[in-house]
Amino acid sequence: MEPAFTPVANPTASEAVADVLRRAVAVGAIQPGQRLPPERELARSLGVARMTLRAAVRTLNDEGLLITSRGRSGGTMVAQDAPPRKGPADSAGKRLVAMVADNMEVRLAVEPLAAALCAARGSRESHAEINALVEEQAASMRHYRLLDSRFHLAIAQASGNAVLVETIERLRTDFFLWADTMFIHLEWEGLPAVVQDFSAEHRDLARAIAARDAARAEELTRRHISDGLATIEKLLESSVR
Repeated sequence: MEPAFTPVANPTASEAVADVLRRAVAVGAIQPGQRLPPERELARSLGVARMTLRAAVRTLNDEGLLITSRGRSGGTMVAQDAPPRKGPADSAGKRLVAMVADNMEVRLAVEPLAAALCAARGSRESHAEINALVEEQAASMRHYRLLDSRFHLAIAQASGNAVLVETIERLRTDFFLWADTMFIHLEWEGLPAVVQDFSAEHRDLARAIAARDAARAEELTRRHISDGLATIEKLLESSVR
């Protein structure tokens, strides 16, 4: 059997920096409305030239993820609203549906494991942080997704497994970007209260983790992601018809 070779991606430095910033926004490390550090400081932190950082910021400005203003009080901040992208159509939309489904299936495999490990060996402090997160309430669809990422990444980090953390962070970053494309048309105010209630969706899982019930935490996470996959597939399919 011949080995399957595919072209090797070789992103430019600015593309790599843009990807780092996208991930930071996607997982809530930088919040909507929050300013990025000054250019010199951020470039030094990322280990790149300021020109490289500027090129990355321009890319994210064009995508609508960041907003840059000039003047004495200017700077670059994360856009308050999701980028106003158009939903895909026809074959492109169907490919996106398949990619999101693939993403969710992998999450279904790895996130229940992270929850079980978190319950079994996470610190008391990490469990307290996870339980505090479920008391927050979302004010928009984007805010809900950011809370959801913070919650599940906190679980991954408390699992003590660095590979799980990296995998879950990448999966959630990709999903965040796709979701902005697909869900921009949804009106938050028009969604049922039970859908908007972040606490109701996650409280039982947080309690199972705090009780160090690994089996229940694993099962609740599997059920949570399975239900989410079914809901998202319906929304995606209806948006590309």
